[in-house]
Amino acid sequence: MKIKTVIWSLALGILLFSATDAVSQDKKAQKAEDAQTLSDLKSERRQTKTKAREAVRVEQEANDAARQSRKAYRNEKKSQKARKHADAQSKKAERSREKSNEN
Repeated sequence: MKIKTVIWSLALGILLFSATDAVSQDKKAQKAEDAQTLSDLKSERRQTKTKAREAVRVEQEANDAARQSRKAYRNEKKSQKARKHADAQSKKAERSREKSNEN
C-alpha cells in the first residue's frame, strides 16, 4: 500500500509539473504573440505617419502650384491690358499725327 501511495503521489506530481509547464509555455507563447502584435502595430503606425507626411507634402506642393498659376494668370491679364492700352495710345497718337500733318 505504501508503494502504491508513493507511486500515485509521484505520478500526480509529474502530472501537476507537466500541467504547470504547459501553462508556462502557453504564457510564453501568448507573450511572444503579444510582442509580435505590438511590433506590427508600431510598424503600421510608422507607415501611416509616413503616408500622412507625404500627403501633407503633396498638398503643399499643389497649393504652391495653384498659387503660382493664379499669379501667372493675373500677370498675363495685366500684360494684355497694358498691351491693349499701349495699342490704343499708339492709334490715338497716329491719328493725332495725321491730323497735325493735314493742318
